[in-house]
Amino acid sequence: EPTPPRARGAPAPPHPSPPVLPQRASMSSTKPPGDPLGRFVSYSTDLGRADKVIKVVSYALQLASTIARTPASSKALFDLYKNAAHARCVFRLLGTPESIDMLIRKGPWSPDARTSLDGVCDTLQALALCGYHPFEHLAWAGSAAPNLDGPVVDAGKWGRWSESCWLFFVLVDALQTHRSMCQVSADLRRARAEGAPIKALEHRLWILYLQQLRNIFYLPITYHRTQREPVLSNFWLAFLSLAEGVVGLKQSWDKTYPPLITDSA
Repeated sequence: EPTPPRARGAPAPPHPSPPVLPQRASMSSTKPPGDPLGRFVSYSTDLGRADKVIKVVSYALQLASTIARTPASSKALFDLYKNAAHARCVFRLLGTPESIDMLIRKGPWSPDARTSLDGVCDTLQALALCGYHPFEHLAWAGSAAPNLDGPVVDAGKWGRWSESCWLFFVLVDALQTHRSMCQVSADLRRARAEGAPIKALEHRLWILYLQQLRNIFYLPITYHRTQREPVLSNFWLAFLSLAEGVVGLKQSWDKTYPPLITDSA
């Protein structure tokens, strides 16, 4: 948990892992509501998507705590941020089963892992997540229950191990996203030259742009959290974290409610 200054042995705030399973419908109707509030309610009933909303709120509180005018206000805002961060850790206790499922489907034994670079990247990311989530759970336990911290659960150590796994995941994802962007860009140029529909390709490229922007924000944040000593100031850590959270929320929203593809060219 980054505190001003970062408390020794406290875990870094959680990150939402990139979706590895298809989103389940959370409403009985297959047609999304037309009004903004209805769409937000439909969106936030999914636990993974609700986490993205809470993430933005928590990092906004963290950023506000770094620029508050009085020490009392700063502490109050930071305490709210810490509570939101711990709540997200509880939500993410379900990340380990999801990671194991991803490893079963995309592990070294899967056909794709032996036939394509994308398959190899999927395998590496599955392995990274299988370390990231359990280590994060241990870091959270050591932080939430101070009596466990120390000889029983070294929250700082497990937090750094968790963030190291996440840093590896992000590096692999940046490579994979870049390859996808190049492929979709080539498909888009070909479609334009042939006069074919392009809206779906443009939307897919937009989602990839947002994903790569998230990776760019993630790299300095995650590297900071793998180190024993702070690398970023509290302000910049909070600012970059909030920026990634906002971009991630926008990306998730646009994936959940994509534009209608009605053009013929």
